[in-house]
Amino acid sequence: MMRWLIGIGVIAMAIHGAFAADQTKTRPARPDPITAIRPLQELMAISTSMVGKDSLCTDATQPDQQIAVGQILAQAFAYQVDGRNVVTGRCETAGDGMCEVFIRHAKGEDVWEKHLVFRSIGGKADVATLQCRDAG
Repeated sequence: MMRWLIGIGVIAMAIHGAFAADQTKTRPARPDPITAIRPLQELMAISTSMVGKDSLCTDATQPDQQIAVGQILAQAFAYQVDGRNVVTGRCETAGDGMCEVFIRHAKGEDVWEKHLVFRSIGGKADVATLQCRDAG
């Protein structure tokens, strides 16, 4: 009887230990929405600027046509009607430097990401440096 009670106690402690260990695991930090504001504002400020053909940014409806920054953003946001949609962004420094914006969508097997990278100069996105590094 004593062995049985000790066995039950050991099992209970093991289960409790596994549960407690699982509770202390750190989850990846959630992106801070505040960091996305600056790069999004900079892209929106140049929304009528045409993107260079070597930028790898294309119009989903007319792949052979040049596209404006605003069209890139509008097309990405327009397709976020359901599923899991996340917009994140950041700039590496407070002044001039590289910035990026990620617009992600996932619903079942429909998974894609719009990744926009550009240089910020004087608080403004430099359209000549804009690159699209999309996935999905």
